[in-house]
Amino acid sequence: MKCSFFKWLSLTALLLLLASPKLVAQTPTDAIMMEKGQLCVAAIYGHDTWDEYWEGTLKRSNGNIGTLTRQSVMGMFSLGITDRINVLGALPWMKTEASAGQMVGVQGLQDWGVWVKARAIDFKLGAGTLGFYPVLGVTSPATNYLADYLPFSLGLGATEATGRGILIYELEKGFYVRAHAGYHLRSNTTIERDYYYTTHGVYSDEVDMPNVAPLVPHWVHWCSKTI
Repeated sequence: MKCSFFKWLSLTALLLLLASPKLVAQTPTDAIMMEKGQLCVAAIYGHDTWDEYWEGTLKRSNGNIGTLTRQSVMGMFSLGITDRINVLGALPWMKTEASAGQMVGVQGLQDWGVWVKARAIDFKLGAGTLGFYPVLGVTSPATNYLADYLPFSLGLGATEATGRGILIYELEKGFYVRAHAGYHLRSNTTIERDYYYTTHGVYSDEVDMPNVAPLVPHWVHWCSKTI
């Protein structure tokens, strides 16, 4: 039985490789593009644990919950509208649980997301190619989950609009330098109580969610062009 299973698994993998000579996937933060009419579908599994978290400016180590574990399975797709314009979508399912205490974890769909990515600049420069990729997107809760349940909550419960620019310089041998900067504009979220505490007490059921402006440099050696 085991031999037959592994034969079937090996044959399936071989057929997938033969049927897809160019296996690529993309995310809203990389410089990979689908060609016109090309569709890529993927499922990504995530697993992380921690025993400390931030409450305002206070870093807490809460022995009442021990170690918190978060697992996620995210379905994604990317579709080439043209060779220079792609549409991406994602919907993650998440589960949280603790190793100690009486708090019960939650599970369910988190926030759906849709992005449009374009290859605005792509030209030869010196020994390599310079590219610029703007990305616009929006995410919003897919279910009515309880946002006021940190650190167990599935998400922040806020709608978020994002704008990002990705700059990449790639040499012919496969070395490249990439950086991306963006801005995340978040809506407020509503909780099921009229008082909460961050760095001070607030009498309201509406929580002001901070916007984010990340800047990420990235250096990688990519070998596919030398194979």
